[in-house]
Amino acid sequence: MCGSIRQTARPALLVAVAAVAVVLSACGSSGPGSPASTSREPSRSAALPSRPPAVTTTQTVTPPRTVAAAPTPQPATPAATQTQAVVASSSSTTSTPAWLWWLIGAVVLVVAVTFAVLLRRRGRRRAWADELSAAAAEVTWFARELIPQLGRSPSVQQMLGGWQISASRVTALEDRLTTLEAEASDDTGRGRARALRDAVRGARAHLDALTSAWDVSAAMNHLRAAAADLEATLASVGPSTQPAQTVGPPAR
Repeated sequence: MCGSIRQTARPALLVAVAAVAVVLSACGSSGPGSPASTSREPSRSAALPSRPPAVTTTQTVTPPRTVAAAPTPQPATPAATQTQAVVASSSSTTSTPAWLWWLIGAVVLVVAVTFAVLLRRRGRRRAWADELSAAAAEVTWFARELIPQLGRSPSVQQMLGGWQISASRVTALEDRLTTLEAEASDDTGRGRARALRDAVRGARAHLDALTSAWDVSAAMNHLRAAAADLEATLASVGPSTQPAQTVGPPAR
């Protein structure tokens, strides 16, 4: 009975040993420490290149900062140098310096003073011309009114009396013409004033000579000479405003 049991158990044992061997072989082929895996791995790694494992990463992309690049210096050329000089001069002239304003103010002041002086001088010339016209009117009165009036006197004594009344006015006229001659602004005006002054002085000398006249005829000669000198001077100086009167003997 024992022999039959042994014979029956032997095939079962063999089946069990075979199953264990199959299990062990399967585990050894898939495990990391199996000799087969270690022996086969170098040949496989040598035959095919190993691929890196695919790794999925998430990165935050930061946009790059824009940095202004410095301009590249260019070599200076004559045209560029001239342009830079013009720009520099224009920039320097853009801001007006203080001395320019002072210069403009000085020019304006000089112009204003010159204009005022010219106006004043023009006013003086006009006043002087008015004074000369008034003096010429007095000379006209002397030649065309006083002397004819004295010529109508019936005697030498009456002529002398009328002359003594008006002599101070004629003397003042002579002094006035002397002042106008000194204050004249040009030679033309000075010559006119001098001519009138000399004519008045000569006429006054003729009338002063009435004191030595012995009769009316001699006195009339002095009156005519004085009137002729005055009229000639008035004609040379300027146009007369009144017609000349003839100095004649007194009416009877």
